[in-house]
Amino acid sequence: LLESLRRYASRLTIFCQACRINLPKQSNPLLTYLESMVVEVQSPRGGVFHPKLWLLRYTSTDKPPLYRLLNLSRNLTFDRSWDLILRMEGERTDRKVGFSRNRPLSDFLQALPQMAIHPINQAITDRVNILQDEIRRVEFQPPTDFDANITFHPIGIPGYRPYQFQQSIGRLLVVSPFLTNDFLEDITNQGQNHLLISRLESLDELKEKVRDRFEKIYVMNEMAEEDPRESSISSDDELDGDEQTIAPELSGLHAKLFIWETGWEAGWLMGSANATDAAFRKNVEFMIELHGKKSRIGINNVMGNEDDRNSLRKLLLEYTPPEQKIPVNRDQKRAEDLTNLVCDWLLNCQFTLGIQPNGDQYDLNMRSTRSSPRPGGEYTIQCRPISLREEASREFNFAQSNLEIHFEGLSLISLTAFIGFEVKAQVGKVKHTARFVFLLPISDLPQERDSAILSTILSDRTKFLRYLRLILMDDSEIANAGLWTADAKRTGKSISGWEDLEMPLLEELVHALSRSNESGGRIDRIAELVERLNCTQNGRTIIPPEFTALWQIILEARQEVR
Repeated sequence: LLESLRRYASRLTIFCQACRINLPKQSNPLLTYLESMVVEVQSPRGGVFHPKLWLLRYTSTDKPPLYRLLNLSRNLTFDRSWDLILRMEGERTDRKVGFSRNRPLSDFLQALPQMAIHPINQAITDRVNILQDEIRRVEFQPPTDFDANITFHPIGIPGYRPYQFQQSIGRLLVVSPFLTNDFLEDITNQGQNHLLISRLESLDELKEKVRDRFEKIYVMNEMAEEDPRESSISSDDELDGDEQTIAPELSGLHAKLFIWETGWEAGWLMGSANATDAAFRKNVEFMIELHGKKSRIGINNVMGNEDDRNSLRKLLLEYTPPEQKIPVNRDQKRAEDLTNLVCDWLLNCQFTLGIQPNGDQYDLNMRSTRSSPRPGGEYTIQCRPISLREEASREFNFAQSNLEIHFEGLSLISLTAFIGFEVKAQVGKVKHTARFVFLLPISDLPQERDSAILSTILSDRTKFLRYLRLILMDDSEIANAGLWTADAKRTGKSISGWEDLEMPLLEELVHALSRSNESGGRIDRIAELVERLNCTQNGRTIIPPEFTALWQIILEARQEVR
């Protein structure tokens, strides 16, 4: 993990909805490597930032960049849910004028930095600029059985109107975990024999006249085995309009797909948007529209036959409306709404972090830079750096004129820009808790923090030498990196630092030095590692003196090579 993050953290950027990062169950110093990757954003229309779009750019010395686009319904969470992923690839062409169909995708990328709630660094801006510029000239290849008529639909960004379903629909399949009556009425005005696949709790909330619009309604088989009407339902972290709750995990149906048929043709619309008004009118979403022949990609092909064990239909059960509608716990809804109001208020407070030395330790100070009226209601707020245990949490004192929270006596590796919050709200006898993380602007961060984290993870000479061997390996060899260590554990042998060094480390260093122009900068990365470890006392004790002598020879040889 350390090597992966050191290699790729500077190449990855994640734009995510502010106030919706789950609080980790335990601290890990490696999480600090994520600070430079994450950008929290807000939807410009007051909804939520809800797309699940991945864009990856692969480079080569002798070929143009290759782009891989993944448009998902899946979040970056550990959810055990049924989701859908569309993958398309294409190379950047030499065209001077980009493909017009790619313009919406480029505009979506360009709009991302403008949604950030805090200033972003120049490196992220530069990466976004490269992607949005080159993506215009990428010719994406559609999946098998779909034609080249690909349409990108960014929803909720400036300059783009809400998506409108075509009026000549003959038949429609809707797959969505969340639903609203008005939206479904609107898109089923035309055609007949429509199908709907959703979650039990969502279907129970539909009006009978809306359910009557569909020839058949289904739920996932695994969802029907345990009826959510009789158990506590895990709310989605989707925050889709009125369903704004925060939960750590989701299971069951989570895919979003719309398939319509018109004559001999069929169209697919897939991505992040649920079948709700909020998704298509307020949120920021990303959808992709594909087309093809009904005989190949139509609704019957997708559903499959009941006697086919691998078909979608085999995973479904027909929905049966409840004999009696379960009354809604209004206090539960109010408690959830109050929790979300408090989350929004915390976001509007615009907290910042500052660091002050305190002997050989540090104080971390969190201050609000903007006064905002506090929501009424009964609730408590606690917070802590995610590097600290839960016992270190501080409770908000609302009697203070200025909101300030101080964490005294932190170690160097405990300093982090990730602050975890816990909001507990109560309405009547109902309680609701939300736990989430803010990535806050931080100033005066000691430069030696990264060095301290390295020396904490590489805590002895054996780990240091094993890590050197990992750096020196080719990518194809890394999968087998632990085999010799596993063998030592299996045989019960004890490996000291110098015995470790007797493995072909010298040969590998010389080999990497001789191929310094084509070995991924391994010598440079080792040099950076040694330099960082030498910045702290603990780090200096980790490096074996025998390696130090050998490393000096390598450095002198590197100067001669240059």
